[in-house]
Amino acid sequence: YNCVLDVLVKANCLQQAMILYEEMLNSECFPDTVTFNILVHGFCKQGKFDEARNILQEMQEKGCQPDAVTYSSLLSGLSGAGKLDDALVILNEMQ
Repeated sequence: YNCVLDVLVKANCLQQAMILYEEMLNSECFPDTVTFNILVHGFCKQGKFDEARNILQEMQEKGCQPDAVTYSSLLSGLSGAGKLDDALVILNEMQ
């Protein structure tokens, strides 16, 4: 699933990626950190930071720990969009 999710995200097909993600959950193939990082990156790339934060929260609820890739996607996306206050909130959450 992760390879296809990554291709969809890179092609800016987030809606299809989320459909595939739901399909993944329904088939009892559980997401891992890589899965969530792909989705977080995709939402950040499109400037959908609320959705990226929701994925981050779901990631933690499902027992996956955010890693450097997760936070890098969030911080890069937020700072690139000029949302420095939001980036600082994420930075503080990391500590």
